[in-house]
Amino acid sequence: DETVLANSYTGTEEIIATYGMATFDLGKLKVVAGARMEITDMDVQSADTTKAAGTIDQIDVLPSANLIYALSEKMNLRACFGLKLIC
Repeated sequence: DETVLANSYTGTEEIIATYGMATFDLGKLKVVAGARMEITDMDVQSADTTKAAGTIDQIDVLPSANLIYALSEKMNLRACFGLKLIC
């Protein structure tokens, strides 16, 4: 079996995340809003020295919001919005 250098690599990955949320009661309407922040730092180096190193260094802010409207004491109308990362 022959090892292909391009298939061998070393790398590091660090992801730091935090989330904040607030709730606002406005009579029959309730708003729940928040945001997640992710800081990603990734470095990859192929064992094949002819290949360039790969790096990801980015910050993503992912907001979300939920609206809840009380139609009656036992019935709510809800709407929501949110962003997510797709890999």
